[in-house]
Amino acid sequence: MRLAKAPTSRRVGVAYRLFRNAVAGGAQLVGWRRAVGPSTHRVTFEPDAGTRAGAERVVPVVMCVWQRIDRLAETLSLLEAQEAVQVDLYVWNNNRSAAARVEEIVRTMACRRVRVVLTHSARNIGGFGRFYLARELAARHPAVVFVDDDLVFRSGAVSSLFDEHRPRSLASQWAFRLLDPTDYDRREPLEPGERADYCGTGGMIADSSIFRDERLFKCPRRFWFIEDLWLSFHASHVLGWELRQSGVSFEEMDDGLNQFGYLHRRKSRFLRYLVGRGWAIPSPARPSDPRRLGRPAATRSV
Repeated sequence: MRLAKAPTSRRVGVAYRLFRNAVAGGAQLVGWRRAVGPSTHRVTFEPDAGTRAGAERVVPVVMCVWQRIDRLAETLSLLEAQEAVQVDLYVWNNNRSAAARVEEIVRTMACRRVRVVLTHSARNIGGFGRFYLARELAARHPAVVFVDDDLVFRSGAVSSLFDEHRPRSLASQWAFRLLDPTDYDRREPLEPGERADYCGTGGMIADSSIFRDERLFKCPRRFWFIEDLWLSFHASHVLGWELRQSGVSFEEMDDGLNQFGYLHRRKSRFLRYLVGRGWAIPSPARPSDPRRLGRPAATRSV
């Protein structure tokens, strides 16, 4: 399912606001320790105890909210409809001015099957907020599922993604093989199960032990908001883990709020920085098939 694209003028305005907010967010990174994280406030909403079957697996699902506060209700509905699992949703809210609204949405939804834990951050720290939540969860769960707030997915998505978990690995619906150490855009798409260099953090299953590695939280501040590339680098190069393409389908809602636009050039710059730190791109393990070089990477911008 895909929605119509926003008008060009609106998209330009949104892109400017995203860039402005990213600069402001960068300023908020000053004055706190990356290993500890910013100050937070937490609120928990318990589901109806009588509707959660004890035999079903409990799967921790982690997401961030910032600009799409009102889409939280739709995400909750999708998670309520998940089959064969019970979902505990952990939400990192980077928009502290909207904390009351976020809580109101969850309270109004009155979830019967999904436990919701809201963490309101005093600062906007981008997608790295999910990593702090996953670090806490690692003590109780061997794997965590990440979703984005602009995704639409079927009722079996979380269960199927959780079934793909393997120790010391990441698997994502948006996974690619990087072809050029200087250009993030030169990527090739993969088939389910194929080895990847990059895994996007939306629609991803991860071995949670990676979030207990203190080195993961030493991402350079100037690239802090490109946490997906940093996670892929850390998993594959630093830890020697397997990254691969997931077979589970997620669809992106195109509302003009995707952050890829203003992060686009910075991703190639960050890639060059990481290659300078020893990341082998293209991966020497699987030489690229030249017949695939011209294929588009994917429809989602990550």
